[in-house]
Amino acid sequence: MALVSYIIGACPSCGTPESYGNVMVGGNTLSRGCLHCKHWDRIPLPELRKKVIYLDQFFFSHAFRGKHRMFVEAQKRITNLALAQQIVAPYSNLHEDESQLWTEAQRAPLLNFIKQTSLGHKFSYEYEVKDRQIHYRGVGCPPPPGGGLEESGTSEKGPLCRLRSTLYGR
Repeated sequence: MALVSYIIGACPSCGTPESYGNVMVGGNTLSRGCLHCKHWDRIPLPELRKKVIYLDQFFFSHAFRGKHRMFVEAQKRITNLALAQQIVAPYSNLHEDESQLWTEAQRAPLLNFIKQTSLGHKFSYEYEVKDRQIHYRGVGCPPPPGGGLEESGTSEKGPLCRLRSTLYGR
């Protein structure tokens, strides 16, 4: 018996009406099951090919003001592409910082607009990126997993690398 989140019809196994539907999506697989029997299906989904785009504060400011049709239309198109999972347009802490330059009455609505356009996706904090890109290079440590950098070319780990590996699990 499965916890069905979206009913699609009768179970193909036991035939109970309105008992079969979507249970969960994980990775590239849709799982469907029945509320009454133990019937379970796994349906492969197509591979997602999202593009990551960066929208700067200039874009968000103009789209938020809504005075230039070009920016408003671009924002709508970007939102539609993001909802179709073709792109992701994360915001960053720099957007939050630059929003502070707006008047107090506009600050919160602008930041909400940015977060809505980004659909909740967020880049790593600036200091985290600097830590991965600069600090690890400076002490000769290989970059942490998922750091997005090519290998440093050093096979030895010095005491600073071992300390950071112990502290941060990298």
